[in-house]
Amino acid sequence: KKTSFTMNSNLKLKSGSTLLEITMVCLILTILMGAVISILLSTSNFYETASIDTDLFQRGQIALHELTNELEKVYRDQVTIAKNGTEIRYYQTLGWDTNTFQPQLETTQRVFTWVSDEKKLVLLQGGEEKVICYDVTHFQISTESNNTRERLVVYLEMAKILHLQRTDWATQSMRQELYLRPQPEKP
Repeated sequence: KKTSFTMNSNLKLKSGSTLLEITMVCLILTILMGAVISILLSTSNFYETASIDTDLFQRGQIALHELTNELEKVYRDQVTIAKNGTEIRYYQTLGWDTNTFQPQLETTQRVFTWVSDEKKLVLLQGGEEKVICYDVTHFQISTESNNTRERLVVYLEMAKILHLQRTDWATQSMRQELYLRPQPEKP
C-alpha cells in the first residue's frame, strides 16, 4: 500500500507547472496579443484615412458642381475674377433682350469666395452667406482663352487632419474646367 501512495504523490508533483513554463506561456501570449493589436490599429488607421479621403473628395465634387451650375447661367462679360484668383463675381443672366442685344441680369451680384483663415468656400448673395464647403486649404480661379472661347479653370484643394495619428493630413486636389457662354451676336 505504501507503494501506490508514493506513486500518486509523485504524479501530483509532476502534474504542476514550473515557473519557467508559466513565464514562457505568458511571453508567447503577450507576443500574440501585440500582433493582434498591431493589426487592429493598422486596419483602423487605413479605414479612417480612406473614409476621410472619400469625404473630402465627395464634398469637393459637390462644391465644384455647385460652382459649375452657377456659372453655366452666366455670359463671359458678366464675370469678374479677383486679381489673386480666390474670388469670382458675377450676375446670373435671366435671359437675353433680342431688341437691345443686352442680357437681362439679376439685380443682385453673386460672389464665390474663399475665406482662407476659416478654410471655407462661400457664396455671397444679397447679404446672405451660404457655406459651400469646409476644409478648403486652397482655391484658385483663372481664365484661359483663345480667339473664340474663354474657359475658367477652378482648382480646389482640401485637407483634414487624421485623428488617430494626429500628425498626418488627408488631402484631395481637384480641377474643373468650364467654358463661359459667349454673348449672342447681333443678326
